[in-house]
Amino acid sequence: MEIFYQDGTPVPQIEYKNLNLVYQMVRRDGSRLSAGLLTEDTGFAILFMYWFKACIDYMWYADHGKKPEFQNAPEEEYLRILPLFREDAQEDACREFLEKYSRMLTTPHYPNIGDRDRAQEICREINARLSDTAPYLRLRTAAACLLAGCFPEELFSEGEGWPGVLGGAAAAARFEEDLLAVEDGAVFLLDFHVDFSSGQRLIPRTLCNKSEKMCSFTVLFAGEQFFVELAPYGILRAVFSDPACTKLAGLKGCISCGDTKRAVIQKGTKDGVQLLFAGARYRKPLAYPQAGVILDACAAELGGAVILGAGELYSTVDSGLCLQKKDGLPIRCFRSGYQWARLYADGRLESSLGQMEGISAVVEDAERGLLVCGKDGAADYRSNCAKPVSEEAFGKIMLSRFPQTGDCEVQETQIMKLTVRASGKVEVL
Repeated sequence: MEIFYQDGTPVPQIEYKNLNLVYQMVRRDGSRLSAGLLTEDTGFAILFMYWFKACIDYMWYADHGKKPEFQNAPEEEYLRILPLFREDAQEDACREFLEKYSRMLTTPHYPNIGDRDRAQEICREINARLSDTAPYLRLRTAAACLLAGCFPEELFSEGEGWPGVLGGAAAAARFEEDLLAVEDGAVFLLDFHVDFSSGQRLIPRTLCNKSEKMCSFTVLFAGEQFFVELAPYGILRAVFSDPACTKLAGLKGCISCGDTKRAVIQKGTKDGVQLLFAGARYRKPLAYPQAGVILDACAAELGGAVILGAGELYSTVDSGLCLQKKDGLPIRCFRSGYQWARLYADGRLESSLGQMEGISAVVEDAERGLLVCGKDGAADYRSNCAKPVSEEAFGKIMLSRFPQTGDCEVQETQIMKLTVRASGKVEVL
């Protein structure tokens, strides 16, 4: 049985005589491994035999002061090491093995893959970004990256999105915690007033329809009723101001337009959230490569996307944008045309419009720009300068993307019209 790099090239089986072959391939050919391979026991078992068995051979010979004259270490050595790569492995044992493994790879003589300072930086990044993940999975990740002599985003085909794939149970739990199942006929009150000065915080939730039939809920605002429809397994990103999640501070659509010709769509599915790219040149949206847990997303420049995962926020096209959990993550991200914004639970807003405090809601208006509402009222930035608007006008623009009958969501630029149908199908006209 074989395993493959993402470009279809077979992953090589190495021996102690050519431990640096993986390093050479990654550096020379740019071969990339799917991070998902490390989460699959069958796939990883093959990778263990292809890559790590040879490392164990070399380490055993070094420990016993012998030249590696034989192909294999004793069978009991594999039986001793292999459990460290399994779910019930203990933190201390994994750490002790990794330190020894790293020293072996970075010695000044053969195999001399990288240096110890770089190896320590690689391990620090993995530990920081997988801090909620089991020790065995961090060990699998570090062992692969050190053998390849590169950071995870350089080895894995998912790039900056690799932690979302490797987050395992912790990421899945974070996604489930974020979900709020909506029953047909549910009612929410839309109110932008949040008292941040008293410690009140915004609460992000993903409204989801967990049934195979379309459902609808009602938003009460400014003395009117607005009906919002969710396709089968459809989602919407919401922000609440109360722990019971009855009072909406903001409702964000699934369509985010980077410009007149490109957009990113978050589509709910039975298994989670799928990210789609829509362009005026394409007859139907294209799926982004699976990016792990997606708690929110918006358009980015050049047809890319900004993705908020369980432990990071990153861009698929800008390697300079990568916020980690330890940095403090936003709860929502927005883009409309050239304007972007990131909203935090404490009401802080980082954006191309400047940094603001006390913000409860942001609206994307196709490619035309953003509107913002907070403690000082609502403002329209679509003309690149702040223009005061009433909260009633702000709320109606927020809700205008949800037609009262027929389709679930519609956004229209100067060039294309994007529609989420009642069936869940996304159309570009």
